[in-house]
Amino acid sequence: MPAIHKRSSLAQYTREIPAADIKELTLPNGFRIVSERIVGAPSVAVGVWVDVGSRDEAANEYGTAHFIEHVVFKETERYSMKEIMNSIESRGGMLNAFTTKEHTCFYTWNRVPYLEDAVSVLSDLVMRPAITDSAVKREKDVIIEEIHGLDDEPDELVFDLFEETLFKSSGLAHPVIGTIDSVSGATKRSLRSFHNTHYVPENITLVVSGS
Repeated sequence: MPAIHKRSSLAQYTREIPAADIKELTLPNGFRIVSERIVGAPSVAVGVWVDVGSRDEAANEYGTAHFIEHVVFKETERYSMKEIMNSIESRGGMLNAFTTKEHTCFYTWNRVPYLEDAVSVLSDLVMRPAITDSAVKREKDVIIEEIHGLDDEPDELVFDLFEETLFKSSGLAHPVIGTIDSVSGATKRSLRSFHNTHYVPENITLVVSGS
């Protein structure tokens, strides 16, 4: 009589995954820190999330959150553009940023020994950017060119048109990249004013994940 094979239990092939070592801390000034310790990970990811996006912009400010995300990489109070990039990327890491309708995020990924350098660079980008007239002029041309380029990317443009129609007068209808008129009218003073208003401790969360 053939042997009867019992159906294997799924438990045989799975192992218990330990709970993540996640810690949260809010400082007296409202600045939040969230950390996740991953034992044995050779790398560490760091993100600074700012609670500001295109939905927070007035009509004459369309695209300002995105503009600031661009211009801060040109220079800070302590670092030149070359130093900003070399501090992370020359060591095999990555430094980047993005803007959405509700958040602006600056983030890095690097080896664990360079965690302190990553936090130092990110803190300068977020809190101490040198928003100069020359940097604003250069980046204004870049962003306007991006706006013109949207006509060549229908898969991107269709989402902007859909959200504009869906949300109508809501702040969520605002285009993240702005308009040619609003970007053309941006100045060092207007960007600095927007930055001073929104880039404050209670609007910022530092997130770190790694070994």
